Amino acid sequence: MSSTPSHHSTWTKCGYIAAPLPTVWQLLKEIDAWPKWNGDVVAVAIDQPVAARSLFSVTSSTGSWRGRILAVIDNEQLFWGNVTDEGARWLQNWELNETMTGTQITVITTVLGQSPPSCCQLSGNLQRTSLRWLEQLKIAAERSTLNR
Repeated sequence: MSSTPSHHSTWTKCGYIAAPLPTVWQLLKEIDAWPKWNGDVVAVAIDQPVAARSLFSVTSSTGSWRGRILAVIDNEQLFWGNVTDEGARWLQNWELNETMTGTQITVITTVLGQSPPSCCQLSGNLQRTSLRWLEQLKIAAERSTLNR
């Protein structure tokens, strides 16, 4: 019996948000409120508190997907992945660090697939989406800070 080789792609994006870490964390961890600040997200459903193993579903401008939270560390990390029975799987780890003047955020995305073309295509789509999400999170957090 032969096994199909698995391919993966990982990339990291760092950004700075001129807002206090608790403000950024609140926006990120309130998954059911993502549509309020993230123009790509149309709807979110989560049936339980945000915690490891919680399931949620997202309807975005490009489609729908189901996710599972893999780890949560308050004010530091939100780590999730998609839930799928077939096709490529992806993981996103959002890490936050407080600085003297705001919040440093690092997004690490990993795509796991059975073929290089599907893995690369999904990785490119996720990179573009994650960059938009990071920019929209930055705008929302900084706007929230200015309105205080």
